Order: sequence, then C-alpha cells, then structure tokens
Amino acid sequence: MTAQQIEQEVFDDGTDGGEAVARLYQAGGIAYGVDGFDSVTDEHIALFHDQGFLVVNDAFNPAEVRTASTACST
Repeated sequence: MTAQQIEQEVFDDGTDGGEAVARLYQAGGIAYGVDGFDSVTDEHIALFHDQGFLVVNDAFNPAEVRTASTACST
C-alpha cells in the first residue's frame, strides 16, 4: 500500500471536509514498527527519542486490552 492510498483510507470518511483534514497532515513515510515489547532494542529507543514515537505491534494481548478498556470506562 502506498502512502497516498493510506492517506485516502485514513482521511476519506465519506463526509464533507475530508480533503481539508487530509491537508492538515502530510505523511513523510510509513511507520512499520516492531513486533512486541520484547523486540524493542536500544536502536528503537534512540529512534523514539529522535522521532517522538515508536510503533509496537501486538504490544498488548486481547485480555490486557479488555482489562485496560474496562478500567478506563469505570
């Protein structure tokens, strides 16, 4: 999937104003991330400090997500 296709998918919600919203955010690339916290290395942490974010795929299992979601909604 290209960056343009991702932008179209993310910002085209079928309502008016989608183009204006899309212009607010210009993608400089695609963040692929690492698989789980156990895969995070010192290089990833340095990248986080440089870019301000780090994508961690499958960071939490479904039970952990349910527990956190329940805790936030009560």
